[in-house]
Amino acid sequence: MNEQTVFIAAAPDAVWSALHDPQVLKKAIPGCEEVSRKGPTLFQVKAAVEIAFFRRVVNGTLRLDDEVPGQKMRMEANLRERAKGLVNVTLLPENGGTRVRYTITADVRINIAGLGDFVINRAAQKLGGQFFETIGSEVTKVA
Repeated sequence: MNEQTVFIAAAPDAVWSALHDPQVLKKAIPGCEEVSRKGPTLFQVKAAVEIAFFRRVVNGTLRLDDEVPGQKMRMEANLRERAKGLVNVTLLPENGGTRVRYTITADVRINIAGLGDFVINRAAQKLGGQFFETIGSEVTKVA
């Protein structure tokens, strides 16, 4: 669970809004096919998950918890109780933009073709990087 950072050239409030926007989330979640809002902080998600040679289209939920608006949150992705991803996100104002700090933890409760925790967590880190890069791209298009 290593902390990662990315700089986004937009204010924390704009990044915060993007993290709550189903259209932006659909673009940012790698392999995402659908995102629909089920509540203020709950989303239904359908995505093609690809880790090493394993690929499957899955349905799940994304819940945003422990929110301090414009500052921090926890994102929890659940795939039918078989896999869970937790992302702790902190937004820090920096040089007119936002420094996003995040940690990702993946918990897979099924054996995915013999892949170990190291490979799964490594893939989760890569997907997290792609997610926040896309959030940054989408926010700066609007800003």
